[in-house]
Amino acid sequence: MGDIAGIVSGAATTSAVIQLARLIANDNNFWQSMILTILLTSLVASFTVGGKAICKTIAIYQSTNIIYYTGKVLYYLQVISPIPLIDAKKTKKQRELQESPSFHVSESSSFVQKQQSL
Repeated sequence: MGDIAGIVSGAATTSAVIQLARLIANDNNFWQSMILTILLTSLVASFTVGGKAICKTIAIYQSTNIIYYTGKVLYYLQVISPIPLIDAKKTKKQRELQESPSFHVSESSSFVQKQQSL
C-alpha cells in the first residue's frame, strides 16, 4: 500500500510541477522554476514519508480493530453484493483439520496401553 501511495504522490507531483513550469516558463525564470520544483518535490516527499510513519504507528496499535472492522465491511459487502467477494470454499486440508478432534491420542500412547492391559 505504501509503495502505491508513493508512486501516486510522485506522479501527481510531477504533473503539478510540469504544469507550473509551463505557466512561468521563459528564460528569465529558470531558477524560479527549479526552486519551485525542488520545494514541491520535497514537500510531497515529506508528507508521504510522514503520513506512512503515522499510519504505520496507528496500524501497529490498532491492528485488532482494523482487522475486525475490515472483516465486518467485507461481510456486509458479501451479503449485499451478488458477486462473491470471499471464496467460502474450504480446501480438503481445512475440512480435515476442522473435522478432526483437537486432541488425538495415538495407539502407541502409554496411557492407551495401560488402559488396554487392565
